[in-house]
Amino acid sequence: MKYRRIILLILLAIMMSSCRLVFKTPQVERVRDVSIESFCVDKSELVVSLMVYNPNNYNIQLKKLDVDILNLDRQKIGQGTLSREYTLTKKQTARIDFGVNLQTRPTLGLINYSNYNVDMYIVARGEGKARGLKKKFEYDEPYSISLKEQITGEIPRFRVEGQDLFKVMRTYVHKYGLGATALRTDFIVLNPYGLRYKVLAFPADIYIGDKKVGQGNLVKQLNFKEDIFYREGSMEFDMSNLKSILSAARGVLKGGIDYRVQGEIVLEILGTRISAPYAYKGWIPLNMWELLLKHGTKSS
Repeated sequence: MKYRRIILLILLAIMMSSCRLVFKTPQVERVRDVSIESFCVDKSELVVSLMVYNPNNYNIQLKKLDVDILNLDRQKIGQGTLSREYTLTKKQTARIDFGVNLQTRPTLGLINYSNYNVDMYIVARGEGKARGLKKKFEYDEPYSISLKEQITGEIPRFRVEGQDLFKVMRTYVHKYGLGATALRTDFIVLNPYGLRYKVLAFPADIYIGDKKVGQGNLVKQLNFKEDIFYREGSMEFDMSNLKSILSAARGVLKGGIDYRVQGEIVLEILGTRISAPYAYKGWIPLNMWELLLKHGTKSS
């Protein structure tokens, strides 16, 4: 009886050992794709697609899969975790998609301005289970993604997470002339992403109510670099027809008058020249408006 138990234990150990040998480790074959779901100042969301192969002759459960995004110095800038278990079909490769949170600013600091790509490492650690046994597996390979489309689409809107990046500071009369008056608007432009780009021009018309009363452009272009998070600038408008201005300004509210600027902003981002429509509103204070009225009366 004693010998039978010993033999049974030996056979059981052999069977367990055999099962362990038969249970082959799952493999991450490659990164199929990395897509950008959202692009925000502090945090962006990626969808990482991994191709995972089950080399066994039976289905196994993918119990766990974590992904870290590392910069070239192997520092973590993003991470994601599989939200549920997956069944990996025998001898098949499955596409596994899951979300990864990415730190935007550190990532943008990695942009290669020669090809507009961000180079990184994608590191995956997973665990498969079958027949009561578990196998861990890893993946660690370099990868590049392009952020050019996101950046060139985001910046020209000058609006991030509900905040305007173009902020009017003041409006004033820069000079008087017999045939024209120059109106200036001082503003600041924010660079929350810490990107390298230029604001080349902003040809625009200025309106009071629905009436066009002048046109203008940037006084000088603005250059941004990675460590410059805002720039001050000015636009100058030639308002040549004061009678038209006075006509448009009837019904001025106490304290000043509202105006609207509408035009086409011209940028150079990541080596690409981009034009996009942009508009903003401002306010001419009463004391400056009185000067315009006085000058307009004398001119007429």
